[in-house]
Amino acid sequence: PGGAPADTVAAAAARLIIRSGSAQIEVDTLDVAIARLRVVAARLGGWVGNASTRGGRDVVRSAELQVRVPAERFDELTTGLGALGRVEATDVQAQDVGEEYVDLT
Repeated sequence: PGGAPADTVAAAAARLIIRSGSAQIEVDTLDVAIARLRVVAARLGGWVGNASTRGGRDVVRSAELQVRVPAERFDELTTGLGALGRVEATDVQAQDVGEEYVDLT
């Protein structure tokens, strides 16, 4: 009484997937690529969270950025990375958190 039927909750829980990934991209100009990535993230309804850059005079500059986008736009982000530069490696993972959701409800 007052709550969703158990089968409805179970069906919703079956669709609770968290996807994450990482990519290594070689770019011509680091600052330009970072700016473009910020624009892409915003266009997809997301943002750039944590960001760090390294490098210096005798070291190749590099950056690590955390991009957050809505789940339904994740594939658009990953397929659009080639526009930033040469994608050298990608790693995409999925985690089913449906059971944790059911436990909490």
